[in-house]
Amino acid sequence: MAERLNINKITSSIIDWTCKIQVIDKGHCRTNRDGNKKYQLLILQDEEETQIEAIIFGIDITHYEDIFVPFQKYLVSMANVRESTKISGIPLHDFTWMIDRSTIVEPIEMVTPPEQPLLPPTKLNVAPFDSFDYQGSEFDILAIVINGSRPSYTSNGSRIQGFIIIDHQS
Repeated sequence: MAERLNINKITSSIIDWTCKIQVIDKGHCRTNRDGNKKYQLLILQDEEETQIEAIIFGIDITHYEDIFVPFQKYLVSMANVRESTKISGIPLHDFTWMIDRSTIVEPIEMVTPPEQPLLPPTKLNVAPFDSFDYQGSEFDILAIVINGSRPSYTSNGSRIQGFIIIDHQS
């Protein structure tokens, strides 16, 4: 029987585990820089509001196409746990889950009366537009993207991308 653990307790050395998660974000299918491998990124959150990034590769994307619906809850077991890389910036967690066909994913059915949803992400340090100049190197923005340019890469390999955003201020 798999031990029920929260995200912070799951490491690459633990083999038999189960975690109750809620899908926070399910990205679109992407292709790597070389153009030879497809992948899809997910952000998952547990009951303690700990978030982790999960990745699905290749044909497994179609296998999980109708699963991992945003804001739905699942029991996930046996995902491959690897140390996060810092290639695409600061990772959400020390580890990343690689989800493939051997990963067990069980939807948690809605019950009557409905179970309280897991809390939405609250670890935000939101800054208004007019205070950008006074913020540190990293902060959160609550806004809507109305236009985004294609990503490009600098000579040192850093990814840059321009966005036009609006907030609720008039």
